[in-house]
Amino acid sequence: MAVCAWALTVSALCLSLWLVAQDFGALFYENESWKAALARLPAAIRDPLRWLLDHLTGRPWLIPRLSDWRAYLSAGLGNTNHIADYLALLYPMVFMQYLVSEGKVREIVSLSTLLAGSAAMVACWSVSSNGGLILAAIVMAVLLIRHESGELWRRRALRLSVLAILLVAIVLFYVLPHAANPHPGGIFRQAFASERWKAGWPTRLAIWLPSLEMIRQHPWLGIGAGNFTYGFTKTLSPRVLSDPDLAPYAGIYTNAAHNELLQAWVETGVVGSLLLVALWVCSVGFVARGMGADRSDGRRVRITLLAMWAAFIVHSQMNFTLQLPTSSLLFVALVAVSAAIRTEPGGFPLTVRSTYGPIDLDLETTNMRRVESVGLRLAPSPIVRGAVAVMAVGLAICSITITLRPLVADVFFNRAKAAHQLAQAEAAEHSARRALALNPDHHTARKLLGRVLLETGRYAEARQQLERVCERESVHDFYDELGWACWHLGDREAAGRAWATYFGRCPQARSFDPDLFAFFSREFPKEAAEQKTITTKTRRRQESFVPL
Repeated sequence: MAVCAWALTVSALCLSLWLVAQDFGALFYENESWKAALARLPAAIRDPLRWLLDHLTGRPWLIPRLSDWRAYLSAGLGNTNHIADYLALLYPMVFMQYLVSEGKVREIVSLSTLLAGSAAMVACWSVSSNGGLILAAIVMAVLLIRHESGELWRRRALRLSVLAILLVAIVLFYVLPHAANPHPGGIFRQAFASERWKAGWPTRLAIWLPSLEMIRQHPWLGIGAGNFTYGFTKTLSPRVLSDPDLAPYAGIYTNAAHNELLQAWVETGVVGSLLLVALWVCSVGFVARGMGADRSDGRRVRITLLAMWAAFIVHSQMNFTLQLPTSSLLFVALVAVSAAIRTEPGGFPLTVRSTYGPIDLDLETTNMRRVESVGLRLAPSPIVRGAVAVMAVGLAICSITITLRPLVADVFFNRAKAAHQLAQAEAAEHSARRALALNPDHHTARKLLGRVLLETGRYAEARQQLERVCERESVHDFYDELGWACWHLGDREAAGRAWATYFGRCPQARSFDPDLFAFFSREFPKEAAEQKTITTKTRRRQESFVPL
């Protein structure tokens, strides 16, 4: 466990330093005074320094994904909320290591990780991540004060004072306006003026309300595991349609419910949501039970786990922690450690081993009465172990290959998207086809390929590609292109159905694309009238809508 903890600490340190480097890269690439100062340096100093800055920040190679300062922070690593969730979840573990570690190296590494992580958390500016961290800090502080003796606090007073002073200095550095701050006017001024900050709460409501509508329609069994995105784009919430601030988000695609309880209920019904709550409650209960009777080392592990659980549960109410590989892995690890630590202190452990050919079966018991775990292990045979090792390596190589194919496909898709934005149709088509060759289920690349084919006049193939997308996706955003492909091929009926779907699943598309809606209304007046009637009925349901 100690080795895994230090591996996670190092990962948090590296990630935090990378984020801080990205954040400060703005000083060198967007601040005119820094640019001028760099230009005045001799070439022998300026060129190596610029090369170093390029490689530290990665700016020449990173594609910004967001519209504000978090554009480069998120490039290559996903949303800044996800990054901050990961750092916040590991923060209690790193703090406990800093508090109790004896060696200077461990103390320095832990302190460096805490400081770099704090700076990265400020730069990411994630409300849910910082909220989870604050709750975890409160839980940890209360439990430490209650269960730790005064001797620990006296021995660690200097460490805690140093940490507190440096944390305050980091926050002030980002909050106060000064020339060295990568956020002009301070992080508060920049963050509260950000469009993403203003849209944060409305977008959450625009996701949660259709999720509640799906729960209302399928309360007991849900719509099926993994089907949230398919059901979401087909569901129009009366509350969303009737609210002027939320209506623009009606029918827009989202990848998850951004609330694990809601998503579990939508996909697996009330049983699935109750099982998720039971898993959380049981895991926390296993850790909390026996807190006072455990030895100091075991008690500190329990305190750390409870703080991490507090952060994880808060994050799960605002993000999709069980849909991401990293946070899912940490969730499984938390559950496993919580289950393993539930053994009552003072119990007498006994392992009963039975051999069945090359396999040993271990039963771990407490007080010879309760089975704690069942394990399989290989008997001491070098031939069997060698064969299993070869098989494991082969399976690992196969799994890595399977995992890498979608990632490489994403690289080609990003190239195709960039080429399409530059009106390079041939390059966009080539990259999109390479992405699909690696991952035939990459339907975002298939939609892009369909658009390129439509723009270059190959209507039959464009229709074929876009109709394949219909088999897997229910998002509205490609039905307008599908309609035009059918229209140019002379299939008037199919074009009408495609455009009816386009405007039906996203009523705001009439405002986004008024020319197409006018053309649709003129050529298909009956279908256009039906769309208006459906939207009106959906809004009227607001009066009888009972929230869950």
